[in-house]
Amino acid sequence: MGAHTALLVASQHPERVSRLALVEGGVGGGADSATDLVISWFRSWPTPFPDAATAADYFGGGLRGRIWASGLSPVETGLVPRFDINVLAEAIAPVHEAAAWLAWAAVRCPVLIVTGTNGYLTSQETTQMLATQGSASHEVVRGAGHDVHLDAPERLADLLEAFIR
Repeated sequence: MGAHTALLVASQHPERVSRLALVEGGVGGGADSATDLVISWFRSWPTPFPDAATAADYFGGGLRGRIWASGLSPVETGLVPRFDINVLAEAIAPVHEAAAWLAWAAVRCPVLIVTGTNGYLTSQETTQMLATQGSASHEVVRGAGHDVHLDAPERLADLLEAFIR
């Protein structure tokens, strides 16, 4: 939700934002079905996990797996999410209520959209974002999923450094 929040801040407070980088984040929308899709993924986790290694493997291993596993809390039966799934659903539902195309059109600073080849932001949405925002450019991180920052941290850092120069 960070990218969506940043987009809204850039549109509503342009004096505070000189550049906007959206990493695997778009304009939102999708209604209840989009929220349901995200929440069903969280509900599908085989919790409690017996240990951090099992959790890290479940989340894909490597840095991504270790980071996701580090967000779990120990309970008597193993490791469980630190968050309440119902609170998470309430928090993300507003992002999916309606696409923020008007806010997107109001952004006046340079924008970098970063997507992973295996990410969630669709090429259709990215194409529409680029078509409606003249200050936007797009970079695809090969092999990365939605967690570009975990799948390819060095590549993302290079893109962001080049963008702020």
